Amino acid sequence: MLKKFLWILLSIVVMGGVLTSCNDDSSSTEPSNEAPIVSIDSPTDGSSFAIGETVSIEITATDNDGTVENVDLYVNETMVTSLTSSPFNYDWNTADFEEGTYSLKVVAKDNGDLTTESNEVAVTLTPSNEAPVVSIDSPTDGSSFAIGETVSIGITATDNDGTVDQVDLYVNETMVTSLTSSPFNYDWNTADFEEGSYSLKAIATDNDGESTESSMVNITLIVPNEAPVVFIDSPANGTTFAVGSMVSFEINATDNDGMVEKVDLYLNDEMVTSFTNLPFNYNWDTANAEEGEYIFKAIATDDDGESTESSEVSINLIVVDDKMAFVQGGTFLMGDHFNEGEAHELPVHEVSVNSFLMSKYEVTQQSYTELIGYNPANGWGVGDNRPVYYVTWFDALNYCNKLSEVEGLEKVYTISGTTVTVDFTKNGYRLPTEAEWEYAARGGIYNGDDYRYAGCHEIDDLSDYCWYNGNTSGGCSEVGTKLPNQLGIYDMSGNVWEWCWDRYDPNYYSNSPSDNPTGPETGNFCVLRSGSWLSFPKFQTVAYRNWISPNEVLSHTGFRVARTVK
Repeated sequence: MLKKFLWILLSIVVMGGVLTSCNDDSSSTEPSNEAPIVSIDSPTDGSSFAIGETVSIEITATDNDGTVENVDLYVNETMVTSLTSSPFNYDWNTADFEEGTYSLKVVAKDNGDLTTESNEVAVTLTPSNEAPVVSIDSPTDGSSFAIGETVSIGITATDNDGTVDQVDLYVNETMVTSLTSSPFNYDWNTADFEEGSYSLKAIATDNDGESTESSMVNITLIVPNEAPVVFIDSPANGTTFAVGSMVSFEINATDNDGMVEKVDLYLNDEMVTSFTNLPFNYNWDTANAEEGEYIFKAIATDDDGESTESSEVSINLIVVDDKMAFVQGGTFLMGDHFNEGEAHELPVHEVSVNSFLMSKYEVTQQSYTELIGYNPANGWGVGDNRPVYYVTWFDALNYCNKLSEVEGLEKVYTISGTTVTVDFTKNGYRLPTEAEWEYAARGGIYNGDDYRYAGCHEIDDLSDYCWYNGNTSGGCSEVGTKLPNQLGIYDMSGNVWEWCWDRYDPNYYSNSPSDNPTGPETGNFCVLRSGSWLSFPKFQTVAYRNWISPNEVLSHTGFRVARTVK
């Protein structure tokens, strides 16, 4: 029985081996994977480089029976990059590494996940000395100076990897001074030198003894000549203009011991024109200029070749919305020029106002409704493009603040009940002051035209510029349908009366400030200007003053807005 059991067991083992041999046939022929081959070809072992130098590392990595998936580069056992495509090269920036020896190696991995590590390559980083850098900043090459004048020589000398020990200054190859500390400046007294040309150069030496020579600067000493005098009379420094304006420059240049040969006008250090004859005037067309600050200067040159530079004049250009007019600041005579008005329009007095923006049109019913939510106008001309009316002075202030808020500007007014404070430095919308209103109505810088009405002088021409009781009845008309004044502003005579910021005082003209007056501090009434469709011609003049309570509304009272120019 036992022999029979052993025989059956042996048969099972033999049969299992045969079956295994039959089913496992393919595995015996599968090839094994070869590891990749990798080496660092460059730099060579023992190479040295200066700190800050870029070391080009070239790596060869191949795989005989597949592909190289990636090559990892290590510096001192820290992986700095992993390269996934040939060529396996890398530019190692050593700027942030310290002096010393560094070990480079690469590890290549193939598509079968076998890796091979290259031999290590040792490189040494050493500090390198950079030569100093030196230049003569002033005077510039080709400059001329009068004998006896002190020439200020400004020298810049630096050393990136150390210090500048000294700077030697040479005049015509003769050393005149040795400077050992910054600033490396020297005042050269030319009193004992003769007329002629002189060459200046500087040699800087660093703490490692390495020297650098500057470029040569050639100057000329001439017999003393009285320099011309030049300044820009107009426009004034800091003046603001709208992009598109024509800016008129007036330049005054004289020479006491000769004559002015030319005057060059510069814009941001680039010459824009050169004058050789009087008058030295120039009109700058700003149509293609951008918003921003522009610096002008004039340089006058006399018949001895000596030049003088004027003080710089800064001009600001601003972009003005199509609905606003830029009113350039200026000085004018405020009040009744023709002694045909009322006593409170006198005395005529000189007033100066800064530049500001004034809306070309009276605020329309559409604009008011869109912002405030309702149209108060009714019965005396209703329509989107007609001026709003039946508005109080407070309504006008509230409209200004809301419009400023909508456009992201600073609010000018702080309103608490009937108490209002104003900040004219804010850039938001506001009512014009009475002085600004009259200045704009007179044409701003063109106020010398001395027109009686806004845009014209004679009553026979008034109908072309103004809606008044001689050419309309029954209410206001659409804004901008008559001719504008010299500034392109419409309806400053007629259509509707316009609120101004100022409180009313019949005697204010006798004690008004001359610069940017803003009216009395207190008062029960506020000023109206412009006249209206209901008014006779005498009320349409640019000098006529009207007034009502700030809480009162009329069928012929509206407003227009202004903004301070910064």
